[in-house]
Amino acid sequence: MIRPCTLAINNSGSWKTLGKFDASYEHQAVQIMEAAAMLLVNLNAGKPPKQWPTLRICDDNAGGAVQMYWSRERGWYNNPRA
Repeated sequence: MIRPCTLAINNSGSWKTLGKFDASYEHQAVQIMEAAAMLLVNLNAGKPPKQWPTLRICDDNAGGAVQMYWSRERGWYNNPRA
């Protein structure tokens, strides 16, 4: 992998890995992000936004810097600390 990343979900106070992908393949990365968001929308329809899980994408290396987050209110957004 050229740019390994991890997609993770937080639905109960801790992050759990959903999968790993190569972010250098931009088309594939966008499809993964859209599919993950769509899955949460369909699984949580009708719940108040505060009860929805969140997603994140982070580098899959020793530093593991978070690149992006997803929330019901904001959708995907860049990590303001990155």
